[in-house]
Amino acid sequence: MGKWSIIILIPFILIIMFVSGCSESKKSTSSYIKITEKGTTGKQYWAKAIDPNSRQQQEFLLTIDNMNTWNLIEESKEYLATYEYTSLYKGADLLSIKHPAKPK
Repeated sequence: MGKWSIIILIPFILIIMFVSGCSESKKSTSSYIKITEKGTTGKQYWAKAIDPNSRQQQEFLLTIDNMNTWNLIEESKEYLATYEYTSLYKGADLLSIKHPAKPK
């Protein structure tokens, strides 16, 4: 490799390392949630929820991509949900939701 190839290659590698290191990875969580509020903003459907089993019980925003799913969700009800987020302070995307199993 020539001197110019190395001079061009090193900044290129550094840029790729910087870009890949700065991206936030998404986490996926399944937990019981309690819906505290729901609404729409334009054509975007959302619900606010808390994890009733968490010590902090921090409310977070769930983005819901399907109107039918949003219509079936009721406030003050508990559900078993899977959601994806980078930080719950920034909100989460709802992946799946269902009623919890009833004990026999």
